[in-house]
Amino acid sequence: MKNMKHTKQTPITYKRDKGKIEISGDPKDVRGHIWFDQVSNWLVSVVPRLLLLLKLPIVSGLSAGWFWLKSKLPFLILFVVPGGWLQIFLSG
Repeated sequence: MKNMKHTKQTPITYKRDKGKIEISGDPKDVRGHIWFDQVSNWLVSVVPRLLLLLKLPIVSGLSAGWFWLKSKLPFLILFVVPGGWLQIFLSG
């Protein structure tokens, strides 16, 4: 066990331009950075789409339920029970 200390031969450089990324340095040191960049780019593109797919059925179901309730509203108005204002406030 001579020298356990790891000396870096080349520093890690990280450049990001529009649509282009450049990571250079020692392959052992750069591997983690490349992996993180690939996974984070994948998450940024997939997570919003996944959330949209999960939320879209809920939103469309709510709107369909609202339209159904609006179509049934004239029928619900016919079931009004006549009564005094005091009976209405004390009921429950």
